[in-house]
Amino acid sequence: MAKAQAAAPAPAVEDASLAEMKRLLFDAPIAELAESQGISIDEAVALRVEKSIEAAPVPVEVSVRPIEP
Repeated sequence: MAKAQAAAPAPAVEDASLAEMKRLLFDAPIAELAESQGISIDEAVALRVEKSIEAAPVPVEVSVRPIEP
C-alpha cells in the first residue's frame, strides 16, 4: 500500500514536466531550448517551428480577388 501512496504525486510531476517543455518550446529563448535538449540552435529552431505548426489552430481559408476600379 505504501507503493500506491508513493506513486500518487507522479501526475503532478508529469504536469510540471509538460508545462516546462511547453514553456521551452514556445516561450523560452531558442538557446535555452537547444541547451536543455542537448541539440544545436538549428535543430532547436526546426523543433520550435514543427511544434508551433502542430499546435496551430485549423488554417483559415483566404480567397483573393482583384480590386475592381
